[in-house]
Amino acid sequence: MRRVSQLCPGAVLTRLEKLVEPLRATVTTKVKANAVNQEYEKQDELKRSALRAVAALVLVPGADKHPQLNEFLAVIMSMPELRVPYKAVQKDPLTLGVFGSGGAASGAFGMSAAAGGGGGGGGFGAAAAGGHDSMDIS
Repeated sequence: MRRVSQLCPGAVLTRLEKLVEPLRATVTTKVKANAVNQEYEKQDELKRSALRAVAALVLVPGADKHPQLNEFLAVIMSMPELRVPYKAVQKDPLTLGVFGSGGAASGAFGMSAAAGGGGGGGGFGAAAAGGHDSMDIS
């Protein structure tokens, strides 16, 4: 999701409503009480992946004006079992990508550099300029 939101932010923004509901379903799904440990771990990983996707969507310029995303983010922040992992995901440099430098969306969602919203590079040239997406495969 991070990569798509970086490469085609306009397309992601126009389809945001179709992305929010599946992400909401993923993060709010509860594991059955009689589930084995492996099922809990699988659900936790699915939840973390969905929260990474939400963090990437929040950083798309203009996403702060989307009512469904705002409402979903309010739900995440109101539930401690979602807020804590979401905050951890926000601090992950791989989640931040190129929008993480405090662009248009970061202020509206309360993401300052101290809260994990900074340090991603600053624009589409961040990967080429040594941002988080550059990888040395030598």
